[in-house]
Amino acid sequence: MSTKKQLLPLLRDQKKALEEAFDTSSIHVWQPIQLKKFLRNIKALGSILYLTSLSVNDVIAFLIEESYLKRIEFLTPRKEILFIWQNVNEYKLLFSLRPKGYFTHLSAMYFNGLINKEPNTIYFNNEQPSRPVSGTLEQIRIDNSFNKSQRITTARTNYFGRKLYLLNGKHTGNYGTMSIKVPDGVDLIVADLERTLIDIVVRPAYSGGVKSILQAYRLAQPIVSINKLALTLRALKYAYPYHQSIGFYIDTAGVYDQSACLEFANFAPIEYNFYLDYKIINPAYSEKWKIYYPHDMMRFSGSQDIS
Repeated sequence: MSTKKQLLPLLRDQKKALEEAFDTSSIHVWQPIQLKKFLRNIKALGSILYLTSLSVNDVIAFLIEESYLKRIEFLTPRKEILFIWQNVNEYKLLFSLRPKGYFTHLSAMYFNGLINKEPNTIYFNNEQPSRPVSGTLEQIRIDNSFNKSQRITTARTNYFGRKLYLLNGKHTGNYGTMSIKVPDGVDLIVADLERTLIDIVVRPAYSGGVKSILQAYRLAQPIVSINKLALTLRALKYAYPYHQSIGFYIDTAGVYDQSACLEFANFAPIEYNFYLDYKIINPAYSEKWKIYYPHDMMRFSGSQDIS
């Protein structure tokens, strides 16, 4: 019986036909089951798979080794695999993994004009199922949570020099998202401006840090709706008092009028000490907003190199 190595010339003979099938397909990103089904429907492969010991997995390995098929994997925490033909827009790639997701945090900052340089790190959020909220807010719980480092997702991979992060965020029904078209014609779902200004406050480590967030609030001033920002925060129903953080950023940015500050000063009672970031070393404290913040964040040049 012929070995699989001896049978590889059969695949090489059909390489051009295989590549043409991929090139003319409207789909260039597959999950494993989808790719195997696609390959079984290629006429040039039918007799080879039927008459020899070669399997679809052997064909996939051949195309990765000798053609333009690529395999990438995410740990989410289980291993999830995608196969890509040629090069695929990295933003479109993530929709193949989570069709109901949207771009958020640093990525949404870029799409909303809050940073100038396109970051090398991409954040894509797929919301968790709705869960009942339990427990009551207590100062000790706040302190214990924010004296630790922010948890960073392990669901990530590298793709042509860019880091792709897959987040599992709070269930909101994709509230505050919008559809945009990027220059190469790909349609994306992205957190809108007001939702982005809230998300980056909630997860600073996914947003370039507090100095980057402060600059984002400065840049947002001409275009943000303060009323919509408050309505969005209320709709998201966070247990933690993020209105204090948002009010602090608006106040500290120095470009908003007093009514914008009052919107969040009066949003809810300011009764807890809160934190602008996780695990702040030697923090400063704002009596007005009852916020702990990094003592050096005010020494800010207005330009951050964010990746």
